[in-house]
Amino acid sequence: MSTKPTLERLQQLLKETRSKPGDGRALELFLTAGLEYFVQGNAKCWWCTAETRPAATEMFILFSLEQNKAITDFKNALTHQLLSCSSCIRAYYQSKIEIIERYKRIYDPERVALFSRTIEEWDTNRIVDALTKFTEPGNRSHYSGRNVLLEALYDSRTLLVHKNVAEAASKYIRSKIDSEDMFGMGNVLLPGFITLCFSTDALIRQWAWRSIKFATNKNVEVPAASMIPIYAGVLDQVVIQIEERKAQSTLLKKAVDWADEVTFEFCLEDVWRGLRVSLGRLPPKTKETIVDALDGVSVIVCKSLLDIEDVDFIDALRTFAEVIGAADRAEIWPRIQKDMGYTATDLVRFILDHRDIRHQFRRKLANSDILSAASIETHHRILRPVLEWITPFVASLVLPHDLPALVELVNSLMFRLRQSLDTSIVQSVLTVHMAIAIIKHCFKLPTVEKFSDSGTFVLADFLNKHVGFIVDIAQGKDPLSGSEMLTTRSGELIDIMLREDLDVTYTGFQQIGEIAQNMSKDPDSLDSEVIDSSNIPTLIQFRPLWMAVLQNPYNTAIVNKALFAASYLLLFDPLPHDMSRCLPEAWRRAYAHFEHERERIADMTRQMLLILADSLETFDFDTRLEFESESLLVLLRCLVSPFKALHAVVMRILRVNQLDPDEGEVEWQSSARSVSSLSDMQRDMVCYELFSIHHESFVNSMASIADDCKILVTFNRPAYSCGTNLALIARSVISAASGLIESGSSEAMARLFFGLCGLLGSILKASSEKAIQINDRSIYMDCVLDMFRTVYKMLNAVEFSSFVRLVKDSKRLNETQTIDALSTCLAQMLIYLRGPDELN
Repeated sequence: MSTKPTLERLQQLLKETRSKPGDGRALELFLTAGLEYFVQGNAKCWWCTAETRPAATEMFILFSLEQNKAITDFKNALTHQLLSCSSCIRAYYQSKIEIIERYKRIYDPERVALFSRTIEEWDTNRIVDALTKFTEPGNRSHYSGRNVLLEALYDSRTLLVHKNVAEAASKYIRSKIDSEDMFGMGNVLLPGFITLCFSTDALIRQWAWRSIKFATNKNVEVPAASMIPIYAGVLDQVVIQIEERKAQSTLLKKAVDWADEVTFEFCLEDVWRGLRVSLGRLPPKTKETIVDALDGVSVIVCKSLLDIEDVDFIDALRTFAEVIGAADRAEIWPRIQKDMGYTATDLVRFILDHRDIRHQFRRKLANSDILSAASIETHHRILRPVLEWITPFVASLVLPHDLPALVELVNSLMFRLRQSLDTSIVQSVLTVHMAIAIIKHCFKLPTVEKFSDSGTFVLADFLNKHVGFIVDIAQGKDPLSGSEMLTTRSGELIDIMLREDLDVTYTGFQQIGEIAQNMSKDPDSLDSEVIDSSNIPTLIQFRPLWMAVLQNPYNTAIVNKALFAASYLLLFDPLPHDMSRCLPEAWRRAYAHFEHERERIADMTRQMLLILADSLETFDFDTRLEFESESLLVLLRCLVSPFKALHAVVMRILRVNQLDPDEGEVEWQSSARSVSSLSDMQRDMVCYELFSIHHESFVNSMASIADDCKILVTFNRPAYSCGTNLALIARSVISAASGLIESGSSEAMARLFFGLCGLLGSILKASSEKAIQINDRSIYMDCVLDMFRTVYKMLNAVEFSSFVRLVKDSKRLNETQTIDALSTCLAQMLIYLRGPDELN
């Protein structure tokens, strides 16, 4: 009596079969053992079990052999097994693909094609029989019926090619709907769901949409290639409809070589909802693959969008958004313009003027004039379908080429829609919020797209024209300011604009300084193209914004943002006159205008600080201390800036009365008393008071300014006034701290020491390399002497080993960076001292 083969024996025979290709005896032994194991044994999940799947996959060869009772028994067992496990169904179809691909590398293509058709025919008949059985009245086997339907939906070809499967599946689904005995298919997105989105049966379409909504992106198991034929078939029918020509499967024929076998009837009723729902559920990568494979899909959908006059418009618009969000943006608009003569700007106007869009904006709800979170959320749900196309549309634009479309869109959202449609205040909040989001997105674009050919931000002209509206919202002076959300977003945009202006101005100033330096040494050293007026860098591109935020201190948050930006803009010195006058005339005029603007900003900053000083005098001690602590770094930055008239006002705000805040004007050669004009004893008293109030925060702020100043010097922006004032104050900080704490135990003091070392190293390097000079003398000559004295005083006050110990024990100080700063400083000292001893 023979014993049933074990799994180990079956695996051994499989190994021998694969090691001896063409050995009929080895194959026969394996198949005999496999028939006994799978049919008569107790194997339950053949396909989803890793140990049995390889052997089960090899058993596919039985479909190429002449049928007999043993093979029939195997197929019956396989049928029963697939009814019992959904995981096995997935593994079964994956294994089928694997074995066919392997056979293609071994056997004749025609034989492999016959083998594949044989299995497909068996699967088709098996699925139809099972679905028919489970459709019969009284059959309550939900689980098995669900698994058979899963098979029918798993591979797109099954429904597309086999009409009998599509009909059986539809009858089964419809029977469940009619009996109100419907079931879910889990959270897996199957190609069959997408196919049935275009069924001729409206109830089945609705079931497919609902099934897709239950699916989650991470559960898309089927590759994009399996879904491409479905979308190709649908879009072919759309093309036929909009072009009113005879049927031809152009996209489908390009997608698969079995296009002529497709029998599924795509229904164009609700076609845009089906496309929108299914595409919207696909992961981005899958969607990109599908759209890339469907040549001209963006043109097809755009053409359809222009022809739709019924309720499908919103769904078509959302479908268009899905398509352009996944398409190659370098090709979208050039292709649409070539094939349709339609630009992105034209489309913006068409969409926003469409009656369905305008109808949505005209809807007035009971709470349309109430700016509450609940009201905004309600209106957002209503407007979301007509606004969600905007994000992918903006992402599809290639700037600065498509700038007109962007300006049209932002202007419409911010002004035109509100004015032409008399929208409610809540709707206005949502459209303006969307416009601000678009502008903020543009600030994050790569440099090549963010700036126009003139070197300014692509939306600079629009923003300069309408910045007052944005500032009014942030300041609380506009009716839309009632929305905290919009007020916050407006403030964020202002902050971004100010910081962007700083970056642009710093870069532009560096370029002008380098041109001036080169021309002061050799006027003929630069090509005419380099110094052409078209190459003049941008300096302060948002002038109206600076005026608006510094002249109207209505909002504390905006005041803080404005002072932060101004403190950086006013931190560096102007170019020496002997250097700036070497600039070409057009460059010299642009630079002079910039310095004039900076003086205006300095004057407005001083006026704002005076208003703050007056206001603070009415505050209680704790409130005032909180403001001072939060603004300390900004105030100290103003205190060390070259604009001397700021110093006295800062002293007043910080409650240190050593200077007269009303003395002097804001000029470069001002007679106003400043930090540098104080005696050492006066500065010591100032720092003693500041240290007594703010402790190590004061020292840490000085260390941060040392880092800022180092960056200025490193990138060739003159900072000798800042460096000198910083050195003088730091020297007094040491004296002030020595009477209050043990300096050797202060981490902040260590940070300041190494910050000053880094700054000194940069200044020495700039001096040695003759970066900026006046009459062959470095502009940093006086600053170098003050820096040396300060560092020397720190080393006399604190053992150097104490600084090293603080760095090693600190979680905030980076040991590598501090050692680099020190070593660079020492190296530059040696280089500097080899030159002429100008310091005496």
